[in-house]
Amino acid sequence: MQHLADSATLSDSSLLIKVLKIAGPICNGLAMLSGPIVAPDFQRLLTMPLHRPTIEAQLMRAEQTLSAWGKSLETQGVGAAELRLNPKYRKLSGRCTQIRRRLSAVAEGEAVTAAVAERHAGGGEEAAE
Repeated sequence: MQHLADSATLSDSSLLIKVLKIAGPICNGLAMLSGPIVAPDFQRLLTMPLHRPTIEAQLMRAEQTLSAWGKSLETQGVGAAELRLNPKYRKLSGRCTQIRRRLSAVAEGEAVTAAVAERHAGGGEEAAE
């Protein structure tokens, strides 16, 4: 294999081709080992569901996880007042709060959609008044 320093007299495009020939197989091998470029959790955040049944199911699962962790802490002797001091409990509680806020945003969107549909069904009489 030739060193890149030996290629100092080559033009920029031929140097680039030489670098790609060397680095290409290495990059392809790393891509195959590392899997998808976008992590699954990040991809889930990019496609945040805004459908009520999906969000309600997520909330139910999050609340079940939170209550299961709370019960396991109680069996370890952690009091109800000390639950909020546990980092995992705080994280699970925050996740429930996040999903509840998303559900309230969906409810607001549904209310706006219903108001618009009602206004259009009425022929826009409110706008004329």
